[in-house]
Amino acid sequence: MEKSKTPLRKWFLSIYWLGKGANARELSRLIQVTYKTAWLIGHKIRNAMRLAASELPLGGSVQVNEDRYEATSFSSLFNQNRKRQPMLAGATLSEEGSLLRVKLYQVPASHLLDVRVAKIAFQTFIEKCALPESKVRIAAGIYNSARHRPLSRLCRDASRWLNTTFYGIRPKHLQAYLDEFGYRFHIGSAELPLLLELSRQCASRRVITYRQLTRKVS
Repeated sequence: MEKSKTPLRKWFLSIYWLGKGANARELSRLIQVTYKTAWLIGHKIRNAMRLAASELPLGGSVQVNEDRYEATSFSSLFNQNRKRQPMLAGATLSEEGSLLRVKLYQVPASHLLDVRVAKIAFQTFIEKCALPESKVRIAAGIYNSARHRPLSRLCRDASRWLNTTFYGIRPKHLQAYLDEFGYRFHIGSAELPLLLELSRQCASRRVITYRQLTRKVS
């Protein structure tokens, strides 16, 4: 929020409305700013979510599934040419197998072998998102019977939420929205007040510029 031309009142309204699930077009109307300003505010808030989520690594018993982000409408189910964005989904599991903490990771093009996810993608994900002492189980391949079913359902929920709220996400900014979904899962699981926690994150994080937000993702 530092050095922003947008009044502080509108920033707090933005935090409130994004917490409620508003997209940039809706936010533009609700706080009466341009779409570009609403988009920038949304991604700055999303960056605060990303930083908060990065401080909550997976640990203990960790499951990693290979999965996809894709269209979820009924008509898309019959489209053989629909685009799928490979991603990895990781979770800390309880003794009963329930999801305690989740991480969703967009696989970069450099870690793909044609449409298959390379081993280096799993290695990178584990190094970035899990504690070194974690006990990690990997289910490579989207048809692998070893995939953790609740984690697979969570990925479908993530795709459905992205598509219904934002009408689909392009690869360049997909990771930011996956981080938001993971942060929301954490807040919901911990039964924390979203508005208070998100306001605190936004107030304590360093400024990020438009150029940094829009830089090309490898």
